[in-house]
Amino acid sequence: MATSFLQKKLIYGLSIFISAFIVVLSFFYGVFLSKTKVVARFETFYLLVAEELRIEAGAEFIKLEGGAGYLLRYEGTDYLLMSVYLSETDGESVRVSLTGMGRAVQLLSVSVKYLYFKGEEKEQSTMYMSALDALKSYLCVMERCVSMLDNGATQESVKRILIPMRRQLLYLSNLYKTEYSPFAKLCSSIATELGEMENGILYTRDLRYLSCGIVDGYLRLCKKFTL
Repeated sequence: MATSFLQKKLIYGLSIFISAFIVVLSFFYGVFLSKTKVVARFETFYLLVAEELRIEAGAEFIKLEGGAGYLLRYEGTDYLLMSVYLSETDGESVRVSLTGMGRAVQLLSVSVKYLYFKGEEKEQSTMYMSALDALKSYLCVMERCVSMLDNGATQESVKRILIPMRRQLLYLSNLYKTEYSPFAKLCSSIATELGEMENGILYTRDLRYLSCGIVDGYLRLCKKFTL
């Protein structure tokens, strides 16, 4: 009887503690949100991932087949990317095709839902959002160029799209050098890779690799503004 009484008191006391903790946590969370600008993105990237046990060796094999062979570390896990997509339908159709050919692949979805801007970041949130929007638009351009090459477009027609893109990236790199240096460095890196492609033969694997790099950079930039 005494044991039962003590158990009830313990449960009752624990319930009060949990309730009080939730109230305090809600209060501080409310204070946090009042000082934070929350922006909804709701963006999803679809990553075609090769299920390779030996990632380094698998990367070279994938490149030979025309895939990106890009090593991505996301939330503590290493992935070997063959390509990236903005559309689940596009990614799934390629996954089904490769699976039918006997390749072990999966389509991994990676989402960015909300960004949180605190302190001085609130005043610069529009700039950050514009930078991220620019990266996404360049990813769309890369997807278009890959599709063009896959469907028999000439090297010159694809380069006519990529050359202005490289110039824009260099402009953004210079424009944001001081205000948003991580973004500026990413733009400079992408522009450098595009410049190396201009005087040579364009291969879809290289464009896919660069697309994976853009997504990787995008996710890294967003990570700073996530909880």
